[in-house]
Amino acid sequence: MSQTAGKPKATDAAEPQRAARQTSRGKQRSEGMLRTAADLFLEKGYDQTSVDEVIQRAGGSKTHVYREFGGKEGLFLAAVKHLCAEVQQPIQTLDVSGLPFEAGLLQLSQALVRMLLAGRHLALQRLVFAEAPRFQKTGEIWFAGGPEVTHGIFSRFFAQWMERGLLRREEPDLIARLYCDMLSGHILDRAWLGIGEKPSPAVAQRTIDAAIDLFLDGFLTKRRA
Repeated sequence: MSQTAGKPKATDAAEPQRAARQTSRGKQRSEGMLRTAADLFLEKGYDQTSVDEVIQRAGGSKTHVYREFGGKEGLFLAAVKHLCAEVQQPIQTLDVSGLPFEAGLLQLSQALVRMLLAGRHLALQRLVFAEAPRFQKTGEIWFAGGPEVTHGIFSRFFAQWMERGLLRREEPDLIARLYCDMLSGHILDRAWLGIGEKPSPAVAQRTIDAAIDLFLDGFLTKRRA
């Protein structure tokens, strides 16, 4: 009987490693295409961005685009999801668990307003609102990856302090939506529509202070003096 019987061939043993390298390269190529597509869609809009231009800047092929994303529309939807995660990242990673309530609420509020007024976020909102009537999924992805994420962060924050007895018990999801609307409505609407100048840091802070005062007056279990 041959001494080599039953032993895997060298080429057989190398196959999983080769497949892993190919998978890693394919993932990197997809991520590069996604980042490039996101930048182009923000800059030029859907109609003025072509798959060819994405490939020209990011490398790869149309075959890869259609295999991974299903074509231009799929790439666009993936780019919107990618951008939502990007703009939400600073507030999602903010840890206020060790702070007193008012200090934590202030930091979360400041992070939210900074995000709302950031150029990438404003461009994303304009893009989504322009294309949502044509691609309904666009609005669904944006809402789930944007406002719903923000509301969830504030909802969990309020729920923790309700459990500690500092805030009167209400539905935390509803309270979070109402509070975020106080911060986002007037400031964000004017900014993304380009009405007047973008609010200065001082104007943004006055809005935050007023929203916090209104919230505390309405939801603290012990009214402030």
